[in-house]
Amino acid sequence: MLLKLSGQGAVYIRSNVKLASGSDSDHSDNDDFLEPSIAAVKQDPEILEIPSESDIEDAVMIEQAVGIAQSVPESAGVHAHIVDEQTQTNEPFPESTPLIDIFDEQNHDNGFDGSAEKGEGVCVARDVLASFWQVFVDSLAVGVQEKVPSIRHDHQKMQWVAIVSILIYGYLREKYFPISLSLVKKESLTNHDLLQSFRMYISDDERETFDKCCNGELSPDDEEVLELLSSYKCHRIPNAENIRLIFSELAHQELIQKPKYVVHCWAPHIQTLKSFPPFQSTEVLKEMYDEKRPSSRKVIKLLNFVPTNYAENQCLDHLKRYIKSLQGQSLTRFLQFTTGSDIIVTEQIKVNFVAAQGFARRPIAHTCAPLLELPSTYQCYNDLAEEFSNILADKLSWAFDIV
Repeated sequence: MLLKLSGQGAVYIRSNVKLASGSDSDHSDNDDFLEPSIAAVKQDPEILEIPSESDIEDAVMIEQAVGIAQSVPESAGVHAHIVDEQTQTNEPFPESTPLIDIFDEQNHDNGFDGSAEKGEGVCVARDVLASFWQVFVDSLAVGVQEKVPSIRHDHQKMQWVAIVSILIYGYLREKYFPISLSLVKKESLTNHDLLQSFRMYISDDERETFDKCCNGELSPDDEEVLELLSSYKCHRIPNAENIRLIFSELAHQELIQKPKYVVHCWAPHIQTLKSFPPFQSTEVLKEMYDEKRPSSRKVIKLLNFVPTNYAENQCLDHLKRYIKSLQGQSLTRFLQFTTGSDIIVTEQIKVNFVAAQGFARRPIAHTCAPLLELPSTYQCYNDLAEEFSNILADKLSWAFDIV
């Protein structure tokens, strides 16, 4: 099948391999690895003991994602189309179109202008995965810092299983995992964890009101508190005795109840990842989230450089100062520009200095290494900051034009 996420920009991910067919040898190496996932489909009390045809197709889709991720060489990658949603028709996509598009020789990426871009190696796969999940959180998730899937009438079980297939593929192939997804797990849930996740789920203004109310700085019948409660369809009259209970109930409603159908679709298949240490406990998963979440300090620590003169030292200081000035989406855009991923998946970013002048002076990123070519001819910080900001803001600057 062909998976499209709706929004201002749509990302398509396809496969040249048929999902519903294949010889026994195609997947024999992965049988033991996939056993927990397939067993979960059979043992889930909410699913018929004898899997239906759709359940079998789902298991094949997950097996295909795992098999592809384990067997594809590093030189292979994905073929993606990033297009303007407004130019697309409403015609349905053929169900026979496969999910993940793997090429034997080189990666391809069709950019915002529709032209084929150059690019080889893991960098294209990382870039496509990051773009896919960015569209996902915009069109199929709700929340601010922590997000949960949001059900839509045009996304049924087939689409949600396809999405979890990409999640599994991304982690197995590139160790990419969308860390904006909420960590709330029903089986290991405490009221404290639930409220902390709810704080990250609501907006900054709502979070400030939430904190002040919990700390006793605002009365439960304050206008700001009532507005917060009404935003999430509260049907109780708040007072000092029940306000914390109300917050817990609203958190459960938003983080547990609403995404339950999506979680039900994902649960049998996400078991595939539980053989990896980060997914064996909530605490270890939190550690993985913290490690992959970018910050200015972490990004600067990734830089690997050997300046040889005063000019290079000065430009390096300008680069560090620029990174420190970046926050939120600006920082993730810088990370994606230099590494292909909006989260930390590499151990270093090598910095090479070049003596570029005039119109040829500009930072150039090789995301597969990853390597940043930084001109050593910037006379001041503002010159570097202006050029880098213009590059990050220009969509055409993100095209793969170097092999």
